[in-house]
Amino acid sequence: MPATIRFQGEVAAAVNAAKTAGMDNSSQVDLLRTLTAGINELQKALSHLDHELEHGGGDLLSHAKHMRDRALPAMNDVRKVADRLEGIVADDLWPIPTYRELLFIK
Repeated sequence: MPATIRFQGEVAAAVNAAKTAGMDNSSQVDLLRTLTAGINELQKALSHLDHELEHGGGDLLSHAKHMRDRALPAMNDVRKVADRLEGIVADDLWPIPTYRELLFIK
C-alpha cells in the first residue's frame, strides 16, 4: 500500500505539472484514475481480509473451515488487486520482488 500511495503522489504531481505547462495530460489523468481506483479496491480488500482473519471462537474444525471458506478467498482478492497494481507502480518503488524478477533473476 505505501508504494502505491507514493506512486500516486508522483503521478498526481506529473499531472499537475503537465496541466500547468498547458500540455495534454489525458493519459496521465487516466493513469491516476486507474491507480486511485486500484488503491481504493486494495484498501477495501485488505479491510475485508482483516475482518475475516479476526474470526474467533468455535472449535478448531469450524475455525479451519472459516479460514478455508472465507479468509483464503479474501487473501486471493487482495492478491489479485496487488498483482494489477504491481504492473502499474514504478519498479523502483515496489518493495518486494515482482513475478518477473522471481522468474527471471537479474
